[in-house]
Amino acid sequence: MTTRTTSFTTALRFVLAAHVRNRLALFLAVAFPLVWIFLTRTYGYHVTLHFQVFPAGGYINADNNRTMQLNSAMNAVTVTTGFMTFMETLKSGPLDRRLVLAGYRRHHLMAAKVAALLVIAAALAAYTVLLLRLSFHQEQMGALALAFFTANAAFGGIGIMLGTLLRGELEGFFAIIMTSIIDNGLQNPGMNPPADQPGLRLLPLHGPSQAAWASAFTEAWPGAYAVRGLVWFALTATAGLLIFNRRTRSHHRPRPHSTSARLPAQAPGSGAAAGTVAGARPAHERIEAHPAAGPGGDSEPGTGPAANTGTAGAERARTWPPAGPQGDGTHETIATQDRQTAAMLCSGNPLPGLRRHNAAPNSQSGTPEKQSGYTAKTLERDIGLLYPVLPHPATARDLMTTVRTESLLPHSTRRLQQRLHTGLIAPVRETVEHGGRRWRPTLAAAVAEALGADSRPYGPLWAACELLHTGSLIIDDIQDQAPLRRGRPCTHLVHGSATAINAGTAAYFAMHRAIQHALPEDPRLRSTVYEVYLDALQAAHCGQALDLQGHHEEMTSALETGDTRVLKQLVTVTHRLKSGVPVGAAFRIAAVVATASVPQCEAVAALGEAVGTAYQITDDIADLRCVSRQGTATKRVAEDLLNAKVTYPLVHALARLPHDEACRLWHQVRSGLDPDDAVRAARRITECGALETCADEADRMVHDAWAQASAVLPQSPATESLGRICAEALRSRVA
Repeated sequence: MTTRTTSFTTALRFVLAAHVRNRLALFLAVAFPLVWIFLTRTYGYHVTLHFQVFPAGGYINADNNRTMQLNSAMNAVTVTTGFMTFMETLKSGPLDRRLVLAGYRRHHLMAAKVAALLVIAAALAAYTVLLLRLSFHQEQMGALALAFFTANAAFGGIGIMLGTLLRGELEGFFAIIMTSIIDNGLQNPGMNPPADQPGLRLLPLHGPSQAAWASAFTEAWPGAYAVRGLVWFALTATAGLLIFNRRTRSHHRPRPHSTSARLPAQAPGSGAAAGTVAGARPAHERIEAHPAAGPGGDSEPGTGPAANTGTAGAERARTWPPAGPQGDGTHETIATQDRQTAAMLCSGNPLPGLRRHNAAPNSQSGTPEKQSGYTAKTLERDIGLLYPVLPHPATARDLMTTVRTESLLPHSTRRLQQRLHTGLIAPVRETVEHGGRRWRPTLAAAVAEALGADSRPYGPLWAACELLHTGSLIIDDIQDQAPLRRGRPCTHLVHGSATAINAGTAAYFAMHRAIQHALPEDPRLRSTVYEVYLDALQAAHCGQALDLQGHHEEMTSALETGDTRVLKQLVTVTHRLKSGVPVGAAFRIAAVVATASVPQCEAVAALGEAVGTAYQITDDIADLRCVSRQGTATKRVAEDLLNAKVTYPLVHALARLPHDEACRLWHQVRSGLDPDDAVRAARRITECGALETCADEADRMVHDAWAQASAVLPQSPATESLGRICAEALRSRVA
């Protein structure tokens, strides 16, 4: 399936899901035509009407009660269709703008709305004609359904147009209701005997109404009149597209831009570089720096963190990452791009001067699954054991723990399994299947193998680590009100916030079932793994609490005093708690099941914390550009800035910028940025060299931890593989 088709189908599923969640509209769609037809059939007076029907070529006689039923049914379904499309278009407006800024094409989003409208129009037309059939006989049911379909399409188009044009719900409701009432009233020969006047032929429902009279009371084919409603549909949908295009476009004017492959680095001491930090080391030099180098990179050999790791450890630390096939694509240089629209950023042109970590390493590079005995296929199997693709009786039993279902009827049991799968398993599986590097379980398995154990029997434990991460992403997206995750609408936008919260939280308990599968007969080992895992859960929630509260007071204080040490320490602790400790726990669990020594457990846990924390720093870097996969953006540009979060790049940027500019930037971030302003702020943060500084710190963090861990790990190909996978994890930019 092509990227364009995938983009359209994803948008279509989202629009249909939004319609399904509009319960009031669904209730009106079912009840309104039924009640309206019943009331007019019961209380409408019976008298013969003589009026002109153009498709029949002259005047016909028809019972007033039946014409009122047709007219009332058309009023009910057109109001309902217009209401549904108006509400969906209005409510999704802010999200649509974000999706466009993230790289989704406008015509894909609008085509999805139109396709959903046609589905709704067809369903309501079929339902209404069936209700009318139960009331009285019509000569041509198919033609009558076509007439109602085109009427629904016409008012659905009006709903889309009003949804893109108006700002409030009340104005839209009033416009749709009054348009339908006036139009239907003027077309009804019982209420308006001169309903065949030329001026009325310009109204949206003239053609569909004429087609309905002809279909119900004559054998004349009314196709030409029925399709007149599609003209109104085409006009209003096109108007909606034009308004939608104007509302979602960027307001920046492009400026002439350079196409150079790389901005030249400035000489040390020459000031801030346009794209790289003055005097910054190239990527390959950063990654191979001596382990003893301090923050400035100029410490004497033997005086740094690796000084006490022993000769073997120091020797291995000098070649970080460990020797092995790395390929030519360790880093990809981003071309200079001065076009300032977010759409351009999301089309594959990130912010200038940033060295982008490859999402798909060079084919020569050893991929995680090849470097470790634990393959991607094995991981998929273990994830399926805990979170199967289809409802499974064993999964339902495990989820319900002590509740037994033997006494339930077979049908009740099947429904229970389906409900649990829909509410708990499916939302998480969708996020898992939408991509991600899955380096956390691969690294945990690599730790076990580096310590001499076979990682495969413990596969459910590694799968549970990935499910924990997936559940935390679902919850994090709700708290950040994010629209995109891995290039798709977030889980809470597809399934609703309530279901997403419950499913994401339930994923935290996957480790409980994993332990039962992988460690069934070792209570002591199970207790240790439980303790490590629960400690990580508690730490991660502490980190999330700090992240949600933000560090606004510390940021303001740092700007006033010029001292960023407290601010940076708090941001680092937040990253370590939120992202570092869970990865460190996975490493520690791997060491525990591999029966490692206490020094080995501590060293690999520290390595895991460093990798997780460094990855969060690189994620802060990636937030300031558009991360894309196969041409589709996986997240918004500058999402953290839009949420007024204090991140590593922002801290370093405010320390580098002139004081007045730094204060002005922080005031804008704290007050709330729109997407265009966020792009400009991200560009300025990049230009001042903050991203290079963050990348240096992330590399150095993992480099130092590897120096400690490699000193206590056995010298083996598995240990070298572990080091390469740690480096590979930092290159991955799909969270």
